[in-house]
Amino acid sequence: MAFRNIYIENPARLSIKNRQLVISQESDYTIPVSDIQSIVIDNLQTTLTAPTISFLAENQVA
Repeated sequence: MAFRNIYIENPARLSIKNRQLVISQESDYTIPVSDIQSIVIDNLQTTLTAPTISFLAENQVA
């Protein structure tokens, strides 16, 4: 059951590895995609890979 709402306000790179969202900033943070309900990106310098967008959509992340 998804319960996390992720808020990105600093430049970051979002990618997927082993069914987990990887948030790369000064260090890497991983969050299981099955736990994520929504992601809010409030920074124009944030990068998302195409497979990340696709995988998040398949797992109904808003």
